[in-house]
Amino acid sequence: MKFYKRQFLKDNLHLFFLSTLFLSACANIVSPTGGPKDIAPPKLLIETPKNKTLNFKDKKIEIEFDELIQLKNQFKEISVSPEMDPAPDVVAKKNIIQIKLLDTLVENTTYSINFGNSISDVTESNPVKNYRYVFSTGNYIDSLKISGTVNYVIDTSKLKNVIIALYPTDKETLYKQKPILYTSITTGGKFELNNIKNGSYNIYAIADDNGNKRFDEEEYLGFLDKPVDLQKDSTTLNFTISPQIPRKTRVRENKYYEGKILVKLNYPDDSVKYNVLFPEDFKNKIRLEKATSDSVSIWLPSTKFDSTRIELTKQGKPFDTILVRNFNQDPKMAPIKITDNLTSELLKPGDTYNLIFSRPLKDLDKTKIELLEDSVKKTNFTVSLKPNAIREYIVTYSWDTTKTYEINIKENQLADVFGKTNSSYKRKFIPDSTANYGTVSANFSIAPGKQYIAQVLTSSNEVVRELLISENKVYYFTIVNPDRYKLRYIEDVNKNGKWDIGQVEKGIQPEPVFYYKDEIAVRAGWEIEININLN
Repeated sequence: MKFYKRQFLKDNLHLFFLSTLFLSACANIVSPTGGPKDIAPPKLLIETPKNKTLNFKDKKIEIEFDELIQLKNQFKEISVSPEMDPAPDVVAKKNIIQIKLLDTLVENTTYSINFGNSISDVTESNPVKNYRYVFSTGNYIDSLKISGTVNYVIDTSKLKNVIIALYPTDKETLYKQKPILYTSITTGGKFELNNIKNGSYNIYAIADDNGNKRFDEEEYLGFLDKPVDLQKDSTTLNFTISPQIPRKTRVRENKYYEGKILVKLNYPDDSVKYNVLFPEDFKNKIRLEKATSDSVSIWLPSTKFDSTRIELTKQGKPFDTILVRNFNQDPKMAPIKITDNLTSELLKPGDTYNLIFSRPLKDLDKTKIELLEDSVKKTNFTVSLKPNAIREYIVTYSWDTTKTYEINIKENQLADVFGKTNSSYKRKFIPDSTANYGTVSANFSIAPGKQYIAQVLTSSNEVVRELLISENKVYYFTIVNPDRYKLRYIEDVNKNGKWDIGQVEKGIQPEPVFYYKDEIAVRAGWEIEININLN
């Protein structure tokens, strides 16, 4: 009897297994199909307390949406004006944003919590754009607003992280405190700041790179010529941001390595002088070389020293010193590396052929340089130090576009100021023909007494040609590579031949910059003619 029960159970289990397997095989498992992709942002349902509440006294705010939500990039996107310290605690729980106010609220003040694009649904990340929660601790909500645009005409990448900031009309507050109110600009450089109290303000556009919601002297700034008196409903403002001339020139950093001190300033200042205080045998023997726009390389005459101090002066007045302690008086320097200024195997028409050494030389013996023209040795060339350089030499020769050239320097032929010798160098090149390049002829019409700097730019804003424009005539940009270019012209207000940035302390705006309306297509062997009226 027990046997039959066991057999019955076994047979039925076997049948159940086969049935299950059969059903599984017949069923195709597919993902549920739905309608079109959800592109709608979450919808606002309830705000507690209500948005734009007067005589606000609560410590907690809840904002409810019709679906599950999340917060993204809170630090960047969410702002509170006026700023609260400590900042509110903002969290997303299911479909509700909870805000806990931790700071004591100021009486008779309108507050605005701006969420930017931080709120989105959890499934498709559709953002609730520019949601704002506003309340007042007084009997009314401030209703004035400003709007406008911010532009940086030299490089639009500098428009990241820009805020529009309102300050009292005391100029010193720009450096000493955070703004009364602020807002961020959109990707297109536009801005709108609402709920402003009537009154007079200094208003700035600040490229807030470190996110501290205040102006630091090394950040880009845009400012207006005078304070703005807000009394009417809306005011439109436009800003151009630029680097700022700091109130004081100072050393940001300095580094010593193998006989060279690299000094970085907080501003490109060519008027700075460098004087050795000690050791005595270094005085009047250092060599200066501009490394970048705001940094200088100081080449010392020797590595055999314990320490050196260098004084920096401006207009005859000391403003900083550099102290270097040397813990390695006999560094194992690599051989002098020799490079050149060519970017390809072609020497561009009108360009010079330059040899560049990794360290300054004691002197350069021309006989150590071998010049071959179609494999034939030539000696009727000259070598001279490039003006304002200490490591770059110009090789001058009557280059022939039908010939191939080679320049050789054997190793250990030249010595630097520290007694170290060179590694070998070899370069083959061909002088290129002008037929492979194009010309842009620009007929300028300008007002009497004006001067402009005209620049031909690549798509990445690299300047390939530059001319000073000071009269009504045709100017020629020659030997231009075939490509598409932009044309930029800077109004050279002070006629110093360079673009001058702003200085908020003195109310000096950056020099105006303009662009030609169309791209310029340059073709090999062609001359393109354009007319530019700057009257």
